[in-house]
Order: sequence, then structure tokens, then C-alpha cells
Amino acid sequence: MPVGFLVEWLRALLQRWFVERREEALKMTSKLAPKAEKLIRTHFSVGLSVTPRPADQFEYAVTSNDGQIWIVDMSERTCTCRRFQVDQIPCPHAMAVCNYRRIDPYNYCSNYYTKDYLYSCYADVVHPIGSAEGWDVSEEVSLQIVNPPTTKRGPGRPRVRRIPSQGEEHEPIRCGRCNGYGHNRQTCTNSVPLRKRPTTRTDK
Repeated sequence: MPVGFLVEWLRALLQRWFVERREEALKMTSKLAPKAEKLIRTHFSVGLSVTPRPADQFEYAVTSNDGQIWIVDMSERTCTCRRFQVDQIPCPHAMAVCNYRRIDPYNYCSNYYTKDYLYSCYADVVHPIGSAEGWDVSEEVSLQIVNPPTTKRGPGRPRVRRIPSQGEEHEPIRCGRCNGYGHNRQTCTNSVPLRKRPTTRTDK
């Protein structure tokens, strides 16, 4: 699309997103955003399979069935698995401690996951823009001539294939002669059995 239409399309898209997500935040009945709520439930179910052992009021050693041990400090909100510090949501080991002490795990979640913070992200309004005939453009701006930037073609043969993104899987090359992978028809050295010609029978 031309640049003007592309910018207008992006503005309309953001306007729709802000309205939809602002209304979703107002309709929320949970304490946290939907993704955070789902993560809390997942950690709760995983935390039922580990056993916390207290060292004091805040520090616990959480042991799994295979004998692996994690150290949880509820006062510092840390765990040796580091998910508690990174996500700022109780990890499965911290969730096991919450179940053991019968405390509310929502008290250990970051405020950025709450309904109020989600609403504040989309509280601003993306205002619509009318047609260009109604714009008040100054003479200084209207007289400016904007030319495309001067570019210089780089040395060498230009690329034909797109640069893949990180983690993108490559589709293997398949031979059209033997249906094998890793080569093409021109470099194929595999033996291919001859196809039998179909026999036609004529009724006399």
C-alpha cells in the first residue's frame, strides 16, 4: 500500500485494539489479567506435586518426587528456579509454599498484572482522522517537497531467498526423481526402478 494508506490502516487498527481491550479490562471479574490468571492456575496444579519443608517463617526447601530441591524465600520473593523473580508471579514451588502456609498467592503477584494496570495501558484514546480535505495544513508544510532518500546498491549479486527469522524451520529439499531429501533431480545418483508399462487388453 502507499505510505499514507498504510499509516491510516495502522491507526485504525490501533484504534480498534484500544477500544476492544479497554472494554475487556472493564468486564474483567478476576484480580489479574487473563494470561496471568491462567499462569496462576497452572502453577497451582504443578505445585501440588512438590513438598515444601520450612527452614524458618519465610525460607523453604521444596522437594520434587525425583529428589530435586529448590530454595524459596517468600520475604524476598525469590526461588532458585528464578521464575519467581523473572515473572513476578509465584512459581510452582512458591505456590506450594502458599498452599502450605494457607496464604493468598495474589499478594505475591506484581501490580502490573492487575486489572487497573491493564486498563491504564489502553486508557488513552486513539482519535480518528478525517479526510485530507478538512486538514488545516500550514503553507510552510504544504510547500515542502519530500523526495525519496538516495540509495546506493551494494556490491555483489542481490539475494534471491529471504533471510529466515530466528527459530524458523527450513523445509528440506526433495528430489523429484527418487523422492529423497537433501538433493535435487540434477544431482541425484540414486537408482530408481523402472516403471512397468500398463498392459492393455483388447476383447475380441
